[in-house]
Amino acid sequence: MKLNGGIFIEAQHKGLICIVLSAMGFGIMPIFAKIAYKGGITPETLLSLRFILSGIILFIYLRLSKVSIKVTKRDLMYLFLLGGVLYSATAIFYFYSIRYISTALSVLIMYTHPMMVALLSNIFDRERLTVQVLMSMTVAFMGLSMILGDSLVLKVNTFGILLALATAISYSLYIFISSRIIKKVPSLVATAYISISAFGGLVGLGLAQGNLSLNFDTTVGIPLVGLVFCSTIFALVFFLKGVEVLGATKSTIISMFEPVFAVVFSMLIFKETLSFLQLVGGIAVLSGAVMVMIMKEKVTEVSGGQEV
Repeated sequence: MKLNGGIFIEAQHKGLICIVLSAMGFGIMPIFAKIAYKGGITPETLLSLRFILSGIILFIYLRLSKVSIKVTKRDLMYLFLLGGVLYSATAIFYFYSIRYISTALSVLIMYTHPMMVALLSNIFDRERLTVQVLMSMTVAFMGLSMILGDSLVLKVNTFGILLALATAISYSLYIFISSRIIKKVPSLVATAYISISAFGGLVGLGLAQGNLSLNFDTTVGIPLVGLVFCSTIFALVFFLKGVEVLGATKSTIISMFEPVFAVVFSMLIFKETLSFLQLVGGIAVLSGAVMVMIMKEKVTEVSGGQEV
């Protein structure tokens, strides 16, 4: 029993380390983007290159791992819809927002998405909002009001704030819809298809707006490699490895370290700062998001349901 317990604890620790490394990889993503922008690349071009390279590498990895990439026509249609519309919209809103406001501010606003998902579940799935969940959501949205209120006083770029809010909305729609229509496709396979379809959506957007151009400095190469490997491939693989040990909900809660890493990295590298009220608001947003996920896990356990 002691031996089995020791193995279980060791596995839990490995799962925790995997999720923290994943959060670090995702958290440094906007840093790579901001560095790449200095080389003259547009968000549409940067994201298009990120997704096509990530998609190709993922398909090669799946092929070498002998994982079947076959999906039904229905699932394929939904995957391309999710990637080409919702995920590409989320990415472009986020990558544009950090051009107008600080990374720290953008990521904190974006992390109101768990509350938005809870609201969508209540409206469309009639998922009951418990008193605890409502209180958690209230804390988070009060935090958001602090962030936005102080940002207006400090004359932070309003367009950047709206883009960050659009990121949260589109990402919550992506999570809500994908968890309900893609139920039998392995996460890594789904991500490969979504990456390729997001590439298609972003190329179409870039061509329509005339913002797709390969006229940028070679200095973009290093942050692009960082985006593809650190913030996409490795971050995703570590997250999935952690989920295998800890489960989806616990892993998602631990992955809330991502905005913390993003804020810390932006402060260290770009010397970005938050006002006291924005910092308090950010803590409230993240606390509310964590509490919402914990409460939803308890409801799932009581109801005997399973997360997709």
